[in-house]
Amino acid sequence: MKIRHLLPITALFAGDLAAQQPDIVEEVREASRPMDPIEKQNKAPEPFISIRPTEDPEVAKFLDPTWDAAKLYFNQQNEGLQEIALTGLLHLRATRGEVQGLPKTQRVSNRRARLGARLKAFYNTTVDADVEFQGNDYERINDLKVRNHFNTNTWISVGKMKAPFSHEWSMHSRDMKTMERTPLVNQLHPRRSVGILIESQFDSRWGYQVGLFSGQDDRELGGLSNPFVMLGLSYDFANEVMPERNPRVAENAEALPERLTHKEEWYLHYIHNFAPEDSTVLGGSRVASGTLSANTGNPVGDNQQYRHLLATGFNFEEQCFAVNTEMLWARGNDDSVWGLAITPSYWVKPGQLELVGRYSYAGANNSEGLLLNADPTRDFLYSNTQVLTGDSMHSFYLGGNYYPYAEKLNIQGGIDYTVLDADNGQVEAWTYFLGTRLSF
Repeated sequence: MKIRHLLPITALFAGDLAAQQPDIVEEVREASRPMDPIEKQNKAPEPFISIRPTEDPEVAKFLDPTWDAAKLYFNQQNEGLQEIALTGLLHLRATRGEVQGLPKTQRVSNRRARLGARLKAFYNTTVDADVEFQGNDYERINDLKVRNHFNTNTWISVGKMKAPFSHEWSMHSRDMKTMERTPLVNQLHPRRSVGILIESQFDSRWGYQVGLFSGQDDRELGGLSNPFVMLGLSYDFANEVMPERNPRVAENAEALPERLTHKEEWYLHYIHNFAPEDSTVLGGSRVASGTLSANTGNPVGDNQQYRHLLATGFNFEEQCFAVNTEMLWARGNDDSVWGLAITPSYWVKPGQLELVGRYSYAGANNSEGLLLNADPTRDFLYSNTQVLTGDSMHSFYLGGNYYPYAEKLNIQGGIDYTVLDADNGQVEAWTYFLGTRLSF
């Protein structure tokens, strides 16, 4: 089935659904109406508000006119069409890589460049589309999806998109606290492909996800072939265990960093791959068969045919401190890999200056089971010519983020140190990062 056959049906369904669900329309319309001071004072506290990047007023005064130009149309009173906006992400950075036994690398590069558009309609439907560029060249369609707020607690997405898997891979690239994801996530994550995803909450704490995705990697859209199933489950402890520690809502929205925050959330993601031998989406590395390891000289590429993939973890936030702990596991016909990542962060200056650390470990039952990209990008999608292999890996990251214009402008720096164990000895890799993420 081609995805272009599904998109018109989804759009028609969304319009009909909006007409049948005036409660959602009224909720959005009511939410957009300004509140008077008495209403603000009497409004019930929100269950949880995370500390988010904020704007420096002087920077905002200078950049607002440029960023506002991306919003082409906005009218919350129009029942058919509420918003049309351009979207984009630009990730520029300088890197220096030192891998034992290989030449040093220094590079200033365009790590990510995406340009697209977003449309909001019927008060319950969002259409997102963007393309990705590598350097100055068009690379691929990144996202093309329709997301419908089916009812109060349920969302349905159809199109080309990410299959949720692991905390690091599921988050938007704009929101990443580290310069790159862990080596094991880069090895396991599914590439974007066409599919359908249902997300729902069945009470204030439990949530679930069910998705069916194509196993065919395509620069454009492609069909729904060699599919895999994604299942997700989450539970929010904070509302049940510590209701007295929910945030006090600030009187002024600009005081967001000063609000008390607390969050405890557990999640589980599982993927079943029906055709591991034919899938070009799982895992994320897809090193070509016959590629030789840069450190052992042995062939790699045939040991990423995973049938079962599992990620489970815990998110905790308390005022300025946050930590994500995650465990990963994947198994193919004969080979297994597993790992652990701990990523703490602390707001040195709430909303603007953030310190981030990370430790990750990965293991495998095959001497060539773990892959480490020798290129500082670490992303196998764009560079997989020099691949290191081993059966045990430890990685450490320390960095910082400065947000002068909220999440729309993030200046990042960091250092990554990785030790990979192989049959013929250890390989040490140092990578130094300095870069910026701009998004609109």
